[in-house]
Amino acid sequence: MNNMNHGAPSNPLEGQTKTLWIGDVESWMNEQNVAAQFDNIATVSHVKIIRDKVKGTPVGYGFVEFADAETAKEIFTTLNGHPIPGSNRTFKLNWASHGGGVARAQPSHGGGRGDQGYPNSQVQSAPTEDH
Repeated sequence: MNNMNHGAPSNPLEGQTKTLWIGDVESWMNEQNVAAQFDNIATVSHVKIIRDKVKGTPVGYGFVEFADAETAKEIFTTLNGHPIPGSNRTFKLNWASHGGGVARAQPSHGGGRGDQGYPNSQVQSAPTEDH
C-alpha cells in the first residue's frame, strides 16, 4: 500500500522551515528557471542548484527558499507530484533540513541521491531577481 499522504502532516519539519528540497531538476534548468516555476504562486527568496564541481553541470536537485514556512507548506501540499510547466517531469518536493539536506518524510525505498551519490557535487547559489 502507498504510504504517501500528500495532504497530511508527514514530517516533523513541516511548518518549521521555509526551504524545500526539489528533485528531478532538468539539466537545462538554472536558478532562475527553477524560481520561475513558482511565478504567480509564491515569492521565492532564494534558489540553490547543486552542481558537479568538476563539470559545473546540475546534478538534478536543489533547494528553494520561500518567504515563510506557511508559504513553503502551501507549495509542498499544492505542487508535490504535479507536472512541472515546460517539462515532462513532476514536482518532487520534500522538506529541507537546516543543514541543507533533505528531511525524509517517508521511509526510503532506495535510490536516494544524497551527496554520497555525487562525490564531486557542490552548492552554487544565485539570488532570484524580482521583476
